Amino acid sequence: MASFACSFQRLLVAGLMMGLQVGLHSGSPDPAAARPYSWHTIFQSWLNRKDPGKKGEGGTRDGACLITPKPGQPLWNTRPVFVWRGDRRVMAVRQASKGGVLFKQTASPGAEKLQRLRYDGEPLQAGQTYEWLLFITPSIPLRMDPIRFQVMADRDRAPITADLQVLEQRLTAQNASREEITRQRADYFAQRQLWADMLQEAYGVDAPSEELKLELNTLVKNICG
Repeated sequence: MASFACSFQRLLVAGLMMGLQVGLHSGSPDPAAARPYSWHTIFQSWLNRKDPGKKGEGGTRDGACLITPKPGQPLWNTRPVFVWRGDRRVMAVRQASKGGVLFKQTASPGAEKLQRLRYDGEPLQAGQTYEWLLFITPSIPLRMDPIRFQVMADRDRAPITADLQVLEQRLTAQNASREEITRQRADYFAQRQLWADMLQEAYGVDAPSEELKLELNTLVKNICG
């Protein structure tokens, strides 16, 4: 009986040691590693969103299909990217309900007349509302209501800024590529339904992969028809 007890005790100790070794080698799971970080997954979340903006929402207003930002979308970024398709190449930004223009520039069209410009003026102010205008000529605006958008307040921006810094530091330490870092930032915004900031990340990649090019082309077709 004593021999059986000793054998059982040895087996129990061995089992515990083996479990401890497995635990030490496996480590704690990384929640980020479990996420399917692909551009397709991120853009699918955009297609499946519940807010207004399904196919054709961009429409064509005086030859311009507006892609991002959309009316009413909050922005984290204080230097937003403006994307549209059409012949109108001159755009401007002004503070809502105030005269004067903060920023005005002419875009260089890409494939299929896709226009893209990053706001390059003084950083927009947190909590303020702005208007995006397009022009027929540098002095004649389109006959359409300006697109209003708002930069989120500092109390909302601050935790996002902190999260993104931690995310980027972790990925940099892992020697992640620039596009991989951008893709995970885009996923972060998509999870919070900050679609304009998500699209800004996607359109900010200078040399996009074939996967990203495909998803961006699909997105334009869904917005502009």
